[in-house]
Amino acid sequence: YIKPSLAHSRALDRAELEHKLLTFSDVAPVQPDLTSERLHRRKLLAEGPFIPTSLKKERGVRLPISSGSMITGNPEMMATIAMCGTLALTYKEGLCSVPEIQAEVTAQAVSILHQAIDDELWSHRPDRRELLNFWLAQIGITVETDPRDALKRVRLLLPLLKSKKLPGLSVRVYNPQVSKETVETVKALRKEFGDTLEIFAGQANSVEAAEELIEAGADAVGQGIAGGI
Repeated sequence: YIKPSLAHSRALDRAELEHKLLTFSDVAPVQPDLTSERLHRRKLLAEGPFIPTSLKKERGVRLPISSGSMITGNPEMMATIAMCGTLALTYKEGLCSVPEIQAEVTAQAVSILHQAIDDELWSHRPDRRELLNFWLAQIGITVETDPRDALKRVRLLLPLLKSKKLPGLSVRVYNPQVSKETVETVKALRKEFGDTLEIFAGQANSVEAAEELIEAGADAVGQGIAGGI
């Protein structure tokens, strides 16, 4: 293991030297509008346009930059998150960029939950079936903003739905910015799978963007940076 060297930013170095704090938006680009094509984040950060949003100059909060798609590619981790009552989505990066691997990880998490409910810890609970369904309702996957790829990922999990091992599936259509591809993917998923899916979509940086995602069929809308709110 070789420890990486420290990265430097002239903007942050100067702020530190002048004892100033920066908000994320002090150095972040404006997101494109709903009709724009998706641009790579590196290009946006390199070219702008940029906007200052701090109401008071020289004051703000310096925030860390976090990942926009949490790395949850471990079945045991997925099951644990679901049992805590939190949405557990198998990510789409790394090994899980391969749809078949993502589907297998998700299937294993579902299997772990079915095994867990038979543990003696829950044996005396009259609501064991309801509890299991609550856990299973948290299971889902993250898909890209490409209708063909998104549909393929969901189709791989249809056997779990048809066998009733999974009563429904949560799908997060993830895009770190606002673009028409997100809307198109939501429409395609809703058209093919109907109410079988609970669709989370984003990002949305305006009421108009949120309303368009809802009209396309999204059950929930992400707003903000990375994971959103």
